Amino acid sequence: MTARAESGRGRVDPRLSSCWLLLIAACALAVESGALVAGGVACLLVVSLLVGLKLRLVGHGLLATALVGLQIFVMRWVFGEEGVLAAGMGAALEGGVLVPILSGSAETAARLGALLLAAMQFHQLTRPSDLTQLLTRRGIPHRWAALPAIALRFVPLMQTELTAVWESQASRGLPTERARDKLKALLPVGLPFVYRSMRRANELALAMELRGFGVLARPTFLSELRMSPAERAASAGLLVATLAVLLV
Repeated sequence: MTARAESGRGRVDPRLSSCWLLLIAACALAVESGALVAGGVACLLVVSLLVGLKLRLVGHGLLATALVGLQIFVMRWVFGEEGVLAAGMGAALEGGVLVPILSGSAETAARLGALLLAAMQFHQLTRPSDLTQLLTRRGIPHRWAALPAIALRFVPLMQTELTAVWESQASRGLPTERARDKLKALLPVGLPFVYRSMRRANELALAMELRGFGVLARPTFLSELRMSPAERAASAGLLVATLAVLLV
């Protein structure tokens, strides 16, 4: 991601976005009611659209969590609640355990979806340079503090690389229209993608070395990280809400 692209982000102090992520994680893991978890996912969907996340990207994330929920359902149905191999669909229906297994799997998928949406919002609202500056202020060595920022920069970059590989393989005649064709194309797409990823990582390491990364013990930053009174109040409210969720 270029500096211009990063400057176009809607800037939120990383301490505020971290408090928001912590609250969602606490709700997803500690709230027992499945209905509340489902309502929280719906609210997170609205928040995701408000902060500028693309609907297609959010849909892909929810589809991935739905597939995970389906896998959990199949495993729980096959092996039963106590790990005993079930006889089949008939035994599950007779025992009256199919509905609890289905509801439990859907609830697990909803919790994973909430965590995924919160992580996507954190990535959307937090500038990598601000996150590096915050970690450096907390006493973490700059070499280690830069790792989360590099990971945040690589997410959209790897998405672009994967799209380029799919398009190049499709232009060479690789069928990618149906779902079965996409499964067959994992190997011819995955190998070039891994090669491109390694090449990007090598280019990044070389660029950082040429720019003297790690030479200064306390590097300087383009802008100073400061919280506004509104951000301080919002962070305090989110921390109080997190404690309430964990203690109640």
